[in-house]
Formats: sequence, structure tokens, C-alpha cells
Amino acid sequence: TMGKEIKTDCSVNWTDPGTQKMYCFSSPQAKTNWSKDPTTNMHKAESEYRKLSMTHGMGHSEHNES
Repeated sequence: TMGKEIKTDCSVNWTDPGTQKMYCFSSPQAKTNWSKDPTTNMHKAESEYRKLSMTHGMGHSEHNES
């Protein structure tokens, strides 16, 4: 949700029980911050990922958030 792509090995992650989408984090602290408002952060992540996908020409809906 920071508006930039950060590489991660996805060892720190969270799976949305409703959609089964996995969200990856760069650190445990990033996951803790995310969990303070997951609904808002999921919406932000979706929006930012779409922007990044268009920039990189990826055009799919996998998530790699931090």
C-alpha cells in the first residue's frame, strides 16, 4: 500500500479468508501495520497493484504487497 513494488520472498504473508488471495509483506512490522485496517489496506493494495501492473505490463491480479 506504499505505492511501490518491494521484492519479498513472501515468507511473511496473510491470506484473506474470503477471497483466498495471499498478501506478502517485507517484514513482520509491515504485516502488523497492515493488520490495523486490513479492509482499507486491501482496497489500497488492489488499486496500487493495478497501477504497478499497468506500468510493468503485467496485467494480472496476483498480489505482492508490503
